[in-house]
Amino acid sequence: YQLERLPQNEATAKWKLWHEIAPDEQESELERAFKRASHYGKMLGGQSEQSKFHNNCPRSKEKPMLLGKGGEHMIDCEGCEIAMARDILAEDPDFLNSVGQISIETHATRTWINSTEELYYFAIMFPLLEDAGFKLIWTSVFGCGKYEHDGCMPEIQEKMNMSCGNRRRNAVNKVPIGWSCHDWLWARV
Repeated sequence: YQLERLPQNEATAKWKLWHEIAPDEQESELERAFKRASHYGKMLGGQSEQSKFHNNCPRSKEKPMLLGKGGEHMIDCEGCEIAMARDILAEDPDFLNSVGQISIETHATRTWINSTEELYYFAIMFPLLEDAGFKLIWTSVFGCGKYEHDGCMPEIQEKMNMSCGNRRRNAVNKVPIGWSCHDWLWARV
């Protein structure tokens, strides 16, 4: 099943659906997506257990942060965030125009990102939001629980600078201590 593309707005016009990219152009498009997303990985604070923190991201002093003023969306659906960029491109290119604030919980383990196509859609989520006028307000790193066992595709850390990994907790509790999940709060400011 191939999704049919609807007319695009300015932010979504910069990106293609994975199946629309010629095979000989996929690598360069993926690298372009990594380059745009890596800035946000750096904002998470690195790639290690020590980077588990909550970060208030810099924002303009000219406008106050308005939370709860309408047009809010929260995406926390255990992996469906990987399809968000794809579905916006294919089904509703103007979706982000009706959103004032969006909170997204992302999962970087292979449970959810286990193919080049999934990696591409995860990566373009960040420039889609940025190009639609969103600013990152707040971010947090935490563990994905039992899904930490699945590990991460190397590009998550190497190309996107996202924290992803885990360490063994103890012999009794088999759920590792991880840093592969992230909360992101984006708003128009």
